Amino acid sequence: MREDPAERKATAKAVQLPSAAVEKLRYEAALKRLDLEARLKTLVPISEVEDAMVRAGEGIVRALEQLPNFAAELMSATREGEPALRRKLREIKDHMRRQAAEALVLLQHDGEARERAGIEFDLGDPIEQEF
Repeated sequence: MREDPAERKATAKAVQLPSAAVEKLRYEAALKRLDLEARLKTLVPISEVEDAMVRAGEGIVRALEQLPNFAAELMSATREGEPALRRKLREIKDHMRRQAAEALVLLQHDGEARERAGIEFDLGDPIEQEF
């Protein structure tokens, strides 16, 4: 038995939800997804990310601030010619990169220790929106 196309369209229209109801369902689904991600600890509060960025930046800046300490070595390398100066600059660059990387590794270890200690974040109550 074949279904009439006009009848099928009428059935489809009857089943369609009003757009406000569809938006409410989408919103509730998004909240449930966020709640699940929070429970699975795949979400991190923005303030924690900002704090980590600041601490990482501080480590990098500390490495950069040591640049004047290399003035004597640079002057000595300058007297030895351009190749010696280039070698010294590469050494300084590598030294600064290692210091920045060490700062980031320390930051990573700090985060891992906090996770092992069971520190949880209060993500607050989900925002409820009236429809």
